Amino acid sequence: MTYLLSIVDVFAVLLFLAAIRAIRDHQRRGGLPYPPGPRPLPILGNFLDIPKRFPWLAYSKFSEKYGNFLSFQTFGKVIVVLNTVEAAKDLLEKRSAIYSGRPGIPIYDMMGWNWSLAASSSNNYWRAGRRMLDLGLRPVATASYRPIIQARTRVLLSQLLENPHQWEDHIDLLQGALILAVTYGYQVHDRSDRLLDDCKRRNKLATEENLVGNLPINHIPRLRHIPEWLPWFSYKKLIRVGRELGKQVIYPPIQFAKESMINGTAVPSLALENLQELENQNLSASDRDEAEEVIAGILGSIYTAGLDTASG
Repeated sequence: MTYLLSIVDVFAVLLFLAAIRAIRDHQRRGGLPYPPGPRPLPILGNFLDIPKRFPWLAYSKFSEKYGNFLSFQTFGKVIVVLNTVEAAKDLLEKRSAIYSGRPGIPIYDMMGWNWSLAASSSNNYWRAGRRMLDLGLRPVATASYRPIIQARTRVLLSQLLENPHQWEDHIDLLQGALILAVTYGYQVHDRSDRLLDDCKRRNKLATEENLVGNLPINHIPRLRHIPEWLPWFSYKKLIRVGRELGKQVIYPPIQFAKESMINGTAVPSLALENLQELENQNLSASDRDEAEEVIAGILGSIYTAGLDTASG
């Protein structure tokens, strides 16, 4: 009887907390309803409804039933899905001052992937990244990359003539090589290049583990403390692997760019432009290290996002 009562007490507390959260949420949004969506379960909400694989297909299927504006509730959080380009532009572009903020991704913080611009909020780091993109990829600046693009295009054409049946591999190599060349001035010789491989493994981890999606640890960060000997519940190994992959992605390429500047072999790239600008500033050693860390992270964001898009 005592055991049964303890279970009842636990559920009573959970329901009480859920009721308080619901009341506060109702007051915060002034009684306005959320967009339609699948009915949430007690406590779990829509945790089981959020897709783990091919979310764009799943959300498209949901929109057939609930419309182009969807909402999901998970552990007290509300996720709104916009299924039209018009809605995304209206809210995220035209009213970006209200809606452009990004929620934190706990698993990214645990892995040390705070450098990812895609997951960064509107802070100083994000603004520095936007400035670097605006200046480095403006039409006048990209003109300096034309020789690189022409050279890699000639390589592609030769590969297509020699082995046309592997055209997808050739195009994949072209895209990866261009991203590394424009970002760091690094020359890729083949698809087995270590920098390409490390970045692809990092992006594959993010996609296969659905790190920004329906991952329990993003809703309950305390799960990070579960010991590794509980394989079905522990995230320690995932965090360790992700942290190491993140370091391999952002530090070797920027180190290559720095060594190229010292050797006098550097070619035009975003890394060269920003490192040269940093040299012209009168900074202390600690401030310089901090600024280099920001540059490394932002360039890593550009590189990983570009390669992920190209590989998709």
